[in-house]
Amino acid sequence: MKPENLDASLSRREAVKRIALLMGGALVGSQVLLHGQAAPEKDLPAFSDRDRELLDEIGETIIPGSKAIGIGAFMAMMVTDCYSPAEHAAFTRGMRVLDQARGRGFLALTPQERTALLNEKNAELSYHFGLNTTPYFKMMKQLAVLGYFSSEIGCTQSLRHIEVPGSYNGSYPYKKGDKAWYSS
Repeated sequence: MKPENLDASLSRREAVKRIALLMGGALVGSQVLLHGQAAPEKDLPAFSDRDRELLDEIGETIIPGSKAIGIGAFMAMMVTDCYSPAEHAAFTRGMRVLDQARGRGFLALTPQERTALLNEKNAELSYHFGLNTTPYFKMMKQLAVLGYFSSEIGCTQSLRHIEVPGSYNGSYPYKKGDKAWYSS
C-alpha cells in the first residue's frame, strides 16, 4: 500500500528536521529547524580572516588542540550555513563582546586571562536560572565541542576507539584519566 502524501522530493532541510525530531532535537543548532524558522539568509555578513582567527583562539581556549583542526573556519561555516539570521547576529555580537573584553581585545590577552574571561561567560550561562544572557557563548561551546570531536584529531587523539561489533565487557577496568570511548 502506497502512502498518498509521500513526497519523493524531500528537501535536505526537511530531512534534517525530521531526523532531529526523531532524535529528540539533540542536534547542535537544531533549535533553528525545530522552531520552523526560515532558512538562513544568503546575504549575511561574511566572517573575515580576523574573525576566524579570533574563533580559533576562542576554540583553543575552550578545548586545547582545537586550533590545529581549524575550529574558527568550522564555527564560521556552521553559523553561516546553519543558524538563523537572529542567531548569526547574536553570535557575531558575542564575538565583538569577547574581542573588546578587558579593554585590550581577546587576542591580546594572556592564556590565563582568556581562560578567566571564558569561565566568567560560562558562569553567566548557569547563573541566571534559564535566562540566557550569553547565548552566543553557549553556541561557541557547542560548536567547539562538535567541531573538535568530529575531527580526525579529536576522534583519534582524544578518544579511544572500539570497533563495532565487538564484545561487551560490563566490568571493564577504569583508571582515573582514561579517555572516553567512541565507536564506528
